[in-house]
Formats: sequence, structure tokens, C-alpha cells
Amino acid sequence: MVDEGKAVLANQFPVTDLGRAHHFLGIQIVQLPRQITLNQATYIQKILEGFNMANAYRASTPLNSGTKLESLT
Repeated sequence: MVDEGKAVLANQFPVTDLGRAHHFLGIQIVQLPRQITLNQATYIQKILEGFNMANAYRASTPLNSGTKLESLT
């Protein structure tokens, strides 16, 4: 099915097949048999570094319902 789709596109447009995707728009793609995992850890780290927040406190998300947040200051 994928090969057929590629063939149709290749008949209409210049196409280069680079193989399986490993990264796309800052998202790491890991393909295993019967499983695809998407991970944005590297992208998030770059954003944090850009705002000088790489050493900020970490928190798991989503938070449990009813969690009350407190100011650190």
C-alpha cells in the first residue's frame, strides 16, 4: 500500500526516497515491529536551553486532579 502510494507520487512529482523517518519537525520517530514511538525530548531540551530554563525544576505531567500548586518565592 505504501509502495503503491509512493509510485503514484513519483509519476507526478520528482521524488527522493530517504528511507524510514528518524526525525520530523523536532519529533524523534522510533519504529519497531508493530509499534511506533514519538519522542520530543530533544526538541523540549533545546527550547528550555533557549529560554535559560534547562535547570528548572521538573514535574511529572499530567498532574493528579486536585493537586494544589504553591509558589516557590
